[in-house]
Amino acid sequence: MSWEIFTYGGGEFLRLVFNGVAAITGNGGYVTALKMTALIGLLWVLIEGAFKHRAMNLQWLLGIILIYNAFMVPKVDVIITDRVDPTQSSVVSDVPLGLGAVAGTASLVGDWLTRAYETVFSLPGDMQYQQNGMLFGQYLVEASTRFEITDSRLAANFSEFWQSCVFYDILLGLYDWDDLFAAPDLWAFIRANTSVSRSFAYRDAADNRLILGCRDGAGNQLNTDLTNDIDQARQYYGQKLVKAPTTTAAVAKFAAAMPVSYQYLTGLSVSAEGIIRQNALSNALRRGLSQFASSAGAPAAAQDFALARAEQERRTTYAALGEMAARTLPILRNLFEAFIYAVFPIAFLLAMLPSVAKVALTYLKSLVWIQLWAPLYWASWVPVVSAWS
Repeated sequence: MSWEIFTYGGGEFLRLVFNGVAAITGNGGYVTALKMTALIGLLWVLIEGAFKHRAMNLQWLLGIILIYNAFMVPKVDVIITDRVDPTQSSVVSDVPLGLGAVAGTASLVGDWLTRAYETVFSLPGDMQYQQNGMLFGQYLVEASTRFEITDSRLAANFSEFWQSCVFYDILLGLYDWDDLFAAPDLWAFIRANTSVSRSFAYRDAADNRLILGCRDGAGNQLNTDLTNDIDQARQYYGQKLVKAPTTTAAVAKFAAAMPVSYQYLTGLSVSAEGIIRQNALSNALRRGLSQFASSAGAPAAAQDFALARAEQERRTTYAALGEMAARTLPILRNLFEAFIYAVFPIAFLLAMLPSVAKVALTYLKSLVWIQLWAPLYWASWVPVVSAWS
């Protein structure tokens, strides 16, 4: 006989917990502890009958015999199914029927409620709790704002390009900052509008220093290097931001989930490559502006830019706190769930006393509480995000 328990990213931890519970409850010393606790309970009942003139509590006596033989003696297999990372799924044998049945039933109800809420709210599959955990789409979108050029040589070449081409384009009136901000594809706009007559210093893969025309270099060498770097960045950020059995699966999942998250949360229809390129170039351009102001001997401009960045960082402080909470809450849920399962041997010991009803009710309340985290999360968060998007 087996019972299935669903979890969201805590499969390995639950495997260790259930193995520990199976080892404790299968130990002869634990059986002795149960007998001693039952003896204490019997003395409790006898003392109450002798000094408080109460009737003999035969219901408790029959109850602990039934509970022990029905929930502790039979052993079952527990199938741990990790919805987020299937590689952490496993099977644990020799788990007491009481824990396997109660945890399996509560987990089944919690998983059904989670899937029901996700079906009702019609979220894209790549953003569902049951597949990727809490706030996966929001996490990808927020992380994308910090994408950088991963090749140091290319970053240095773009720094030269910003200072020698783009910033002078703006000064000469070929385009302005508003045009850059409004461009749906920043790199395509710059390649099409940058100066033909100006040039910039470029270092190739052999570390040779070349002087290239702004538009010609942007359309050829820089464009080729940037395309290669985007592929490297997709590999890097894919395995860094996404959990999957293999690196290839993580990169594929990242490439599929990123456009879906942007489409749902921002309304923008952009490919994963376009998202990486746009954010990486925006961050490189912002950094190049600061370097240009410093090298041009314009401390006031550099200071104004630094103050603007500081103000922006101040405004995003609460967003950073929210991100920390989003990353911590799933971990806390898995820890609380594992803790509730781990205290089963202690709870069963207390169930040998006349207070068995209170102990059982408290334990069941704890299981219901932890299983409601996921559906209550969707009930409270998804309507807000849907309205915002």
